[in-house]
Amino acid sequence: TQFTMRRDLLKARSTLVALSTLVHHHPGPGVDRLADDVERVVAGAHELAELQLLVDVRAGAVRLDEDEQVEVERLVASPAANAATRLGLPPDASPRQLQVTALAQHDRWAVRAEHPMSSVEVAAAARVVQRSYEVILSGLVAAV
Repeated sequence: TQFTMRRDLLKARSTLVALSTLVHHHPGPGVDRLADDVERVVAGAHELAELQLLVDVRAGAVRLDEDEQVEVERLVASPAANAATRLGLPPDASPRQLQVTALAQHDRWAVRAEHPMSSVEVAAAARVVQRSYEVILSGLVAAV
């Protein structure tokens, strides 16, 4: 299941949330540095951003159209899936087809992130999706 695949990520997220709560409610020597370190880890952990995006989309906190919601689910819900599955392509898609699709989707979400009518939540979600496509693209390049 999705939760089994993300068990370690969920544990790490819980630990980071607990640390963040602790440092914000119990000031003391070295706490600012620990808070900065926790924030840096969270900011640099794309998998945590994907997990939060999935939660937000499912909860309706990020308003996406139906096709975008389906795309986010496919892209983010199964991070261990192969690139073709995450891109919504057949398993026998060529490397070129994978690259073209990932780049096109990346660019489409870049436009969505920068669109002046996008809410702050949608823009942030679009940047997470963009980064997910960048990860896929880097994996495709590394496989060549």
